[in-house]
Amino acid sequence: MCMAILGSLTWRPTAHPFRTRQRSASDHPACDWTCPTWSVTAGVLAQHGYGLLFWINATASIIAALIVWRRIPETRPPTPKQPRRALLPVLLRDRPMIAMVLLYVAYFTLFLQTFATLPLVMTADGHGPATYGAVLALNGILIVVGQPLAVRLLAGRDPSAVLAVSMLMVGASVGLTALVENGAGYAGSVLVWTLGQIGIAVMFGATFADLAPADLRGRYMGVASATWSVGAVLGPLVGTVLLDHAGREALGAACAIIGVALFAGQQALGPALRHRTAAQADGQP
Repeated sequence: MCMAILGSLTWRPTAHPFRTRQRSASDHPACDWTCPTWSVTAGVLAQHGYGLLFWINATASIIAALIVWRRIPETRPPTPKQPRRALLPVLLRDRPMIAMVLLYVAYFTLFLQTFATLPLVMTADGHGPATYGAVLALNGILIVVGQPLAVRLLAGRDPSAVLAVSMLMVGASVGLTALVENGAGYAGSVLVWTLGQIGIAVMFGATFADLAPADLRGRYMGVASATWSVGAVLGPLVGTVLLDHAGREALGAACAIIGVALFAGQQALGPALRHRTAAQADGQP
């Protein structure tokens, strides 16, 4: 719940499509600069028990909250309160937006297998927390190095095509974890799904911002960010049940099939998204 609220608030100041593209190019690498360090460190510390990790996480969160509270000023100028349209009536009539929300709930449910079932599969293959931490650190390194390049390479390309291919890459590579057993195989899988993750990160925010009416853009972005939170709930639940009852091969096949379905769904939405973007550019509601 807190993550969903935080996502809504952090997207709201950057709800303009151009600024949203700038944000996509900057905020994820900023987060991932620390990923290689914390991934490896957490893997090592986990060998001595998980209690210390939870206390470190809680302490760091409190310190970060205090820094924001005391040291980061409000930058938005005060504006007079104006009557606003209700979000829900508009949202429920917006079929492309509803379709995008459902699509990305499914995508994040798929993507969360990298944090929910991947460590379980690696443990079953005899790899400890330190190995999982090292493999996950590769994800952060690739994002830090690759995302700034991806922003330039993907500029001007059709967002739906980029998003569709990215989801296909994530689904296929997560599915491959059912076939690999050694560290090199897992590292190769991480390489592929990280490239897909980068493509999603570059285009996700701007695509939802382009979908939104100007006066509801901040709240549309809040709904978009909530897809991650819903996926974070469903991913571990669905993934662990499937792994426990059907096995890793079935889980891998399901991830690959979902990746193909997401690719097809995003491609099918492409014309509607392009029409909406063109209408917004022409100033139509």
